Amino acid sequence: MTRTVSIAAPLPSHPNRTAAELRFGFLQIHNPATRPRLSCVSETAPDISTVHLSLKTKEESMKEVKLWGGRFEESVTEAVEKFSESISFDKALYKHDIMGSRAHATMLAKQGLMTSNDKDCILRGLDEIERQIEAGEFVWRTDREDVHMNIEAALTDLIGEPAKKLHTARSRNDQVVTDLRLWCRDAIDKILDCIKCLQATLVCLAMKNEGLIVPGYTHLQRAQPILLQHLLLAYVEQLECDYSRFVNCKDRLNFCPLGACALAGTGLPIDRFMTADALGFTALMRNRLVHGQQYLAVGSWQKEMAIDNHFLSLNKRSLSLSSLAFNLYDPIRYHGRLIVQEGEATHQVAKSNESPCIDAVSDQDFVLEFLSANSIAAVHLSRLGEEWVLWASEEFGFLIPSDSVSTGSSIMPQKKNPDPMELVRGKSARVVGDLVTLLVLCKGLPQAYNRDLQEDKEPLFDSVKTIIGMLEVTTEFAQNITFNRERIGRALPAGHLDATTIADYFVKKGIAFRTSHDIVGRSVALCLSKGCQLLELTLDNLRSINPVFEEDVYEFLGVENSVNKFCSYGSTGSERVAEQLSFWISKLDINGDKKQ
Repeated sequence: MTRTVSIAAPLPSHPNRTAAELRFGFLQIHNPATRPRLSCVSETAPDISTVHLSLKTKEESMKEVKLWGGRFEESVTEAVEKFSESISFDKALYKHDIMGSRAHATMLAKQGLMTSNDKDCILRGLDEIERQIEAGEFVWRTDREDVHMNIEAALTDLIGEPAKKLHTARSRNDQVVTDLRLWCRDAIDKILDCIKCLQATLVCLAMKNEGLIVPGYTHLQRAQPILLQHLLLAYVEQLECDYSRFVNCKDRLNFCPLGACALAGTGLPIDRFMTADALGFTALMRNRLVHGQQYLAVGSWQKEMAIDNHFLSLNKRSLSLSSLAFNLYDPIRYHGRLIVQEGEATHQVAKSNESPCIDAVSDQDFVLEFLSANSIAAVHLSRLGEEWVLWASEEFGFLIPSDSVSTGSSIMPQKKNPDPMELVRGKSARVVGDLVTLLVLCKGLPQAYNRDLQEDKEPLFDSVKTIIGMLEVTTEFAQNITFNRERIGRALPAGHLDATTIADYFVKKGIAFRTSHDIVGRSVALCLSKGCQLLELTLDNLRSINPVFEEDVYEFLGVENSVNKFCSYGSTGSERVAEQLSFWISKLDINGDKKQ
């Protein structure tokens, strides 16, 4: 038995349901047996505000049939359903899933695989579902397994028969990997913004500490004096390497798998170029099992063509294949053919088949690369965290975090801990662990898609959430610290930091470096026996080691003189560091105000 209720009014929001709507469980209902169904009943797509509500009674259906359930005679057990669901985490992909469905529906209509009215009905339905999700009104159901089937089933409830055409020439295999690539693309953009923010903060911190000399360490032992600005810019440089890795990762993942379907493509006349273009992908994915990293590109971008079993590459300037060459000014794809203009001649080149790839639905390289970039960035942040945690200790005392980025102890009243950077150091292990999880997940999978790949999302989402948090809190911490100049100044004389500069002094006098190294080593040994620094040795003391010492040696002794003697490109010399700082101020578009 089916009861039908006609509603000719705008769909109400959840808090404003009428008693009748609540009685019928309108829009939001938890019981599958009485879930309402909003259906299009004619070729003309109705306005979403005017729908027919068909309500199945409890006697007709106790449990919703799966969208894939046609060949099954039994429902899955509750344990299997609970174990295999992914909606608890992959609902994070809803926006990108809807985006892909919009592009797919538009393409199907253009190709004559659905009517324009059906397409319009689907698009309006997707808009309504997106509105419900963002308003917190949408009910995610575990019996519908994942984000794709939740949205598709809800769309069927909302508009009826047209929704059943949306999955034409599409599998969840290519659907999910399309969603994931779109999600990763957006996530990388957020990470890039966070990296630039941290870089700018570190540069501003360097600007505020001009001329401050600190001990430089190797093996965690005193090594040479360096400018604090130089040290801070070292982390800026590391972050720039991270930035370029993420940019390259984004470039490599921005290829469209949609249209690969389950693994072998489709016999239906879809236009993969159209959907790829609509979704902002650089190009289509081809079968990398056969053609390495080759691809088919969108619109008038680079394309790969098959001519007599050879491949040639095209771009906006040239076309070549062995002895075949054209000057290419404006390549245009038209109905599957490329029209190449060369002077007054026109060459028509047959485009290779738009073959979707087995690899498109099973490739996880882009996720692995993304998590690898996250892991390297996390290690860089962990190293910065380790250094600042040490510097904030009583043993160093070089760094003073403000109370706003510190915590105390539940038992020791005097404690002030740099906890944010300790957690940055700790959470790097989590990001690295997410990468290892995915590496192990992928290592034994045959082609093509396997359900194991459902497990890629939680480590991916966790890695991204964690690295963004690490970048943000490191930026916050850097904005709320000061460096203890007095404590640093008292610490500088220890450790004979100017020893290498004296070795350079001898080299400038024509003495071989190994001989110079030996002379300075014996000078340090004399200092240790006397309990003094190199600068405190008299000229007679120095000449007792080697008569090559002259009065001008004192121009090389002491940390200030030592720093000023550095002159090589990228070194810690004042002029060189000023050049580096100027470069980053310009690159990051930081104004001259040193206040953060």
